[in-house]
Amino acid sequence: EIRGLIISRFFTNRDLVSLIVKNFIPDFIENLSDEQASFLSFFIDARPELFDMDTALLMKACLSSHSIINEKALEFAKQLGLTTSFSIGLMESNFPTAVDTAKEYFNSLDTASNDYVNDLLVLCDSPHEQTRLFGLELIEKNKERIPLAQIFLQLKENRHNNIRRFLANELAQQPTITPESMDFDIGILRSRNNQRTTKELIKNRLENQLTNVNQRISEDLIKSLRELSLGLIPRDKEWAIKQLTELRLRGIKIPEMEIEKIEEVKNEISSIL
Repeated sequence: EIRGLIISRFFTNRDLVSLIVKNFIPDFIENLSDEQASFLSFFIDARPELFDMDTALLMKACLSSHSIINEKALEFAKQLGLTTSFSIGLMESNFPTAVDTAKEYFNSLDTASNDYVNDLLVLCDSPHEQTRLFGLELIEKNKERIPLAQIFLQLKENRHNNIRRFLANELAQQPTITPESMDFDIGILRSRNNQRTTKELIKNRLENQLTNVNQRISEDLIKSLRELSLGLIPRDKEWAIKQLTELRLRGIKIPEMEIEKIEEVKNEISSIL
């Protein structure tokens, strides 16, 4: 009975509703009753200027736990025109309906547009792992239609482990797609042991490249190999020493490294026997 009186007082009184719409700015929109949620849904249409794409209020409404509110807000956002930054927020929310809306937005983008590469890079740079994985999924899906070399060059600066692992794997399969990847390779060689899979991919690719006598060997690479050879991780240390030795045998100068020739000594047969 009390609830019915409240509903009658606030939500069916036209004069009071008009006054609320004029002066009300919603802030807390969680744990609402169905009547409150219905009013807020109505309020979005009544005061659309408060639910601009650049305001926090629209995002709050889109991520509301009440289906009446989030469905209305997500539809309203689509009518306004979703943006990459807003859709990233939806993706990072882990809210299933919002994530589906964001994926729908990104899947609808024109891969030939000037902004598409940046959209992919923003996804891959997200602190949210599932958002980064979706970015990689889009790269894989559209690799025949996007400038992979440009994207890989940009991803070299990425510091997330799963992105680095993806890039190392791609470069292992297509080593000539980004010839200027040495800074990325050296960064991985110097990384800690928590990027082991990525480091092994880089080591295998570098070892194949270093066997090419025409391959120019940068001083920074030699320096990083020296650091590994003095390190504490046995597999990296042995690998680095092997690479440095082979480079030295090719006549490449390695600081503080000399290869001694060991002469074979023939044992003379004793005359006593």
